[in-house]
Amino acid sequence: WHPFSLFEDPSDPSTQQMFLMKSGDWTNAVHMALSRDTTRSCWIKGPFPSPYSHASLYDNQILVASGIGITPALAAINAFKSSRRINLIWAVRDPEMLEFFLEHMYLDHDGWNLIFYTGKKPLTPVIETMNTNVRVIKGRPQLGSVIPNMIYGIESKQGLPEKYTESSKVGMK
Repeated sequence: WHPFSLFEDPSDPSTQQMFLMKSGDWTNAVHMALSRDTTRSCWIKGPFPSPYSHASLYDNQILVASGIGITPALAAINAFKSSRRINLIWAVRDPEMLEFFLEHMYLDHDGWNLIFYTGKKPLTPVIETMNTNVRVIKGRPQLGSVIPNMIYGIESKQGLPEKYTESSKVGMK
């Protein structure tokens, strides 16, 4: 686990952002030092392969992420959403991170986006009542039942998100 992650802006692939999660004394100090408008250059070591580097080999995908690990999943979704059915399961406990990514990510593809909120702080009510392919569920995901049910729903065509929800393009901001 690491508190740093890079995220490619889906609307502008030439732009990348670096996310730093406050997880200890050092990252809190860095966050405080940089929490203002700045264009300071930074040194980044890598790149490291994405856990989704083989995603192009599969037509139907279920991406599982937690916390800041959402960033490589979002890159895979952006890369393949026009040619594959991609489903996302994301567990997150930080409400600010959840709200940030809901505002900035584009989940306008043909898959389910199940976000399991495990935090204790209350969420903005609009987040909990969205009728799109993005569903925020309170509690930990039970992957042993969520994944097989997702597979069954897609294979049987009984649980396709487009049959039950409005498009997420309707606007989550």
